[in-house]
Amino acid sequence: MVAKGLSCSDLAVVIVTHHPDPGLLRTTVTGLVESVGRLVVVDNGSGAVLDSLFESLRGSGAQVVRLGRNRGVGAAQNVGMAEVADYPYTLFLDQDSHPDPGVVIRLREAMATLEAAGERVAAVGPVLVDTDTGLERHFLRIRGPWLSRRRCSGEERWIETDFLIASGCLVSRQAWKAVGVFDESLFIDNVDLDWSFRARARGYRLVGVCGARMPHRVGHTARRLPGKAGTQLHVHKPRRQYYITRNRILLWRRPHAPAGWIWHDLWRALIRVPLFLFYVQPAWPHLYWTWRGLLDGLRGRTGPLPEEES
Repeated sequence: MVAKGLSCSDLAVVIVTHHPDPGLLRTTVTGLVESVGRLVVVDNGSGAVLDSLFESLRGSGAQVVRLGRNRGVGAAQNVGMAEVADYPYTLFLDQDSHPDPGVVIRLREAMATLEAAGERVAAVGPVLVDTDTGLERHFLRIRGPWLSRRRCSGEERWIETDFLIASGCLVSRQAWKAVGVFDESLFIDNVDLDWSFRARARGYRLVGVCGARMPHRVGHTARRLPGKAGTQLHVHKPRRQYYITRNRILLWRRPHAPAGWIWHDLWRALIRVPLFLFYVQPAWPHLYWTWRGLLDGLRGRTGPLPEEES
């Protein structure tokens, strides 16, 4: 058992930003900075327009690292991990996620309990609550050619899963060193999926913590679909479809990507095309960027689009 009052002083928080909402980011930082050992904001080229915001965050006790240009999610996370190299645990957040200190302590307690039981745990994560629907997102396990969806219920303390979304993910540095750094070549999208699959391939567990719930926005907008209540199509900005499509094809080719996930994800990708045609207007920008992502994924292209390299 873990002793009551477990401290989070051995835990660092890394928040990756790119043109964040100043009010929301300030609220997140001020709400957490006194509860953890260190808090670092790594900004991906938001520009001088937000200079005053980042100065105010420094005044609140946060460390701010500004990369000058958008180097991508994986690169920013690796920079953050280098900045907090003395901490055995790191909690990753994006600019749209807002855990309260209670969520952080519950994640830390879960990690401590699992490690005390001798488990090889790479990371633990919260139950993400979709801000558009209010519904809890499920955790996924790969079972042969199928995916098993599970949500917390009853007295469950945690649920084992095959991947965790980066935002809200508490990572063990010891495991991170063994699994390897985040893949910067993916730029954005599926960076967390790739790392999760590598961790699982090396025999580490990933665990969702039922007692920790965190609001999280999925996509830029959402379109309600007919059928089961709460079923929605999460829609990103058109250019994001390029990275989503390209990177899933790149991951399909990697040896640590489970065959069951590849099969499921292939069908998911095919289904999304008619959904965009019928439920997203105008559809053509999404289809254009999806097509470009498909071609570059087949070519094996990595990194940012040329227009995003400056």
